[in-house]
Amino acid sequence: MTTAVMIRLGRTCDNLMVCLHAKNEKLVNRVARLYREATGEGDPLRAEEALCAAHGRLDVAILMQKTGASFDEACSAMDEHGNFGQALLKLTGATC
Repeated sequence: MTTAVMIRLGRTCDNLMVCLHAKNEKLVNRVARLYREATGEGDPLRAEEALCAAHGRLDVAILMQKTGASFDEACSAMDEHGNFGQALLKLTGATC
């Protein structure tokens, strides 16, 4: 049921929940793993740098990687649309 709700709210990319903000060590590790899986990034250090540039926000980091958007542009798209899927669509014209 939770998965269906997250999909409906646009908080997923493929089969991954991406609207996470790493606020503790457990989430930092999970977000890094999800970022690598969502983007295909094999280098853990590059994944860590991308998440750092996105202030720990997984959805913003993925938007930045997939679209080439800046942190401010990705955050603006998320604020404007309220979900990852619509923000990705706005920035690229494509869906996840």
